[in-house]
Amino acid sequence: VELAGAVVSAEIDPALHALAKRTVPGQGESVRLILSDILRTKNELNRAVTDAWVEAAKAAGATRLKLVANLPYAVAVPVMANLLVTGPVPALQVGMVQWEIAERLAAKPGEDAFGSISVLAQSVAKVSIVRKIPPKAFFPAPKVDSAIVRLESDAAARAALEARLAKPEGPRPMERWRNFLRDLYCHRRKNVRGALASLP
Repeated sequence: VELAGAVVSAEIDPALHALAKRTVPGQGESVRLILSDILRTKNELNRAVTDAWVEAAKAAGATRLKLVANLPYAVAVPVMANLLVTGPVPALQVGMVQWEIAERLAAKPGEDAFGSISVLAQSVAKVSIVRKIPPKAFFPAPKVDSAIVRLESDAAARAALEARLAKPEGPRPMERWRNFLRDLYCHRRKNVRGALASLP
């Protein structure tokens, strides 16, 4: 709050939201605490939250959007992927996620964890794992390791990809790209021709 141009927080838990409202000073145009799920559906962000994020940034004269979050394991991939696909596209995403998710985001071709989310993220962002976090760092301790992962948007790569995928009708380029990757990686054991047979 003290260092950022503006802060927007989406919290789904009413008790934690109330605690934040009592704890965080200076709420107003530049600090907005929203009691809401950040996701509308698995494939769609809650526009009330993203619109508030963009409005707060404009009001504060902030030029770079950033996601900084300890993301619940169940929503980490949908949140980060939807920001990359539908936006608003953050210049930087730094989130604590389950170790398995961090591995998938940062995996290289040929590695077991490599899949559609690896390609999607790495096609438009520089992905790195900042550090692995053991269960004992939390109370109560989870049964899995966690990690801090960093996605730094690559505007040039994104523009080039969107230019190649642009069509006058149908889904927007990044949505088309996500759909293509999902269909392709649903059939990992098939040859490429079989995997692509159902695609238009």
